[in-house]
Amino acid sequence: MLPEKLSLNNWTQYLDEWLFDQSDGFANLPYLSNSGKIMRDSIVALNPSEHNIAAKTVSCNNDILAATLYYEQVMDGLWLFATEVDVKQHILCRTLYDETQKSELYFLSFAIFNYYYPIDVLGEVFVKLNSMTNTFYKPNTKVINYFYQGSNGKFFNIGFTKSWAQKHLNISADVAVKMNRFLDNKSGLVNWVEIMPNSEVLINNLWTLLTSNEVMESKGEKLADDITKAISHFFTTAMYDHRIDQKVSLREEDFHKLAKAEQMILIGLNKPFVGVSHIAYSVNMSATKLKASFKSIYGFSMLQYHKERNMLLTFQILQHSDTQVKYITELVGFTSVSKFSAAFKKRFGISPSVLRKKDVASASEKVVT
Repeated sequence: MLPEKLSLNNWTQYLDEWLFDQSDGFANLPYLSNSGKIMRDSIVALNPSEHNIAAKTVSCNNDILAATLYYEQVMDGLWLFATEVDVKQHILCRTLYDETQKSELYFLSFAIFNYYYPIDVLGEVFVKLNSMTNTFYKPNTKVINYFYQGSNGKFFNIGFTKSWAQKHLNISADVAVKMNRFLDNKSGLVNWVEIMPNSEVLINNLWTLLTSNEVMESKGEKLADDITKAISHFFTTAMYDHRIDQKVSLREEDFHKLAKAEQMILIGLNKPFVGVSHIAYSVNMSATKLKASFKSIYGFSMLQYHKERNMLLTFQILQHSDTQVKYITELVGFTSVSKFSAAFKKRFGISPSVLRKKDVASASEKVVT
């Protein structure tokens, strides 16, 4: 029987019931997120896992996933959790909270995942692509993330308190006012598609620092500096997004439905958009509420989100495969090469053919050097 009030003290009881339990074909992987210490301890309790206290790592390798998590209390009020993972079965990661303790951490997450996408009608030819997202969520927000079988990559969670942000971030007075208003409003979660183009560089730099054998004082200073710059840059960029002033309040079940709606869009990028009504029926939410809630979280209408992800998909296929443009056009649902090329150039400022020529030339230069 599940505990009436979830806490770290009865966390193992919850895990006995729900760890890797299957939901809609996804294995449940929960953790607690009140504070850095509670989050670390809840992950250490996952079974089976190995905790290396000296290295500050938690690792596991089973039929569901192979993963190594590095954790670090970088400063008072600032934690970093970084995970490298190979997904062997579909996983649903779920943030939960110790209901007996105060929740104090705001989280900024960076995820960059590699996955294999079918680029032929029969689904027999694949190209390796990557997906990058930034998510910001507030204390007590129950967040759900889907990770797909066969994908692999790195997932960073930076947790910080409001007092830390107010004291350490290098932002203008105008941005600080917007940030404080944003931290205090009712919107629990916002998702951006590649709002920070340098996310991949940041992730690689942080990962190198975490896994290095540098003296701890030096490593800590560099981590603190890089993370502070990243969060400062994030708020400076994100505070001019119209969503920061919203007053939308969503329940836990709403976030779950929105995550399912996004999942349906992402797995159908190689097909025409299925329509709001179909998705609303599938996730059991009214079309009106789904449209408003989805745009408040993801910054796009569902149709716009489908188009944006579709364009990002074609950009990577052009970069990482020799698939002909006419086949890419068919793959992503355009009726003609000219319409696809026009849409691509409008989005990226360059035609598909010119992009491919640039990539070929760049690759040749690398071979020569």
